[in-house]
Amino acid sequence: MKFRRPIRCVVTREDDLYVMEYAPLGIRAYDFSLSAAKNAFNEEFVVIWEDYGKAPEYELGPGGLELKRQLIELVEEDTSSNAA
Repeated sequence: MKFRRPIRCVVTREDDLYVMEYAPLGIRAYDFSLSAAKNAFNEEFVVIWEDYGKAPEYELGPGGLELKRQLIELVEEDTSSNAA
């Protein structure tokens, strides 16, 4: 998976946490270091892609279909890997 174009996340500090947010998809991840917050964000994005972006349309309701549409605009499958 790779982004078709860069996305702009908002990074803030709340108490002792770094918070990384991408509001259009409702993703909000946080941790005590910026690096860990980025990793948490990436993991959350992958989960959403797997659950919605790759799901058959007949399995999704209206909200899920809209999320899938938004994901497909942002992401393309990386077919260059040799994963079996």
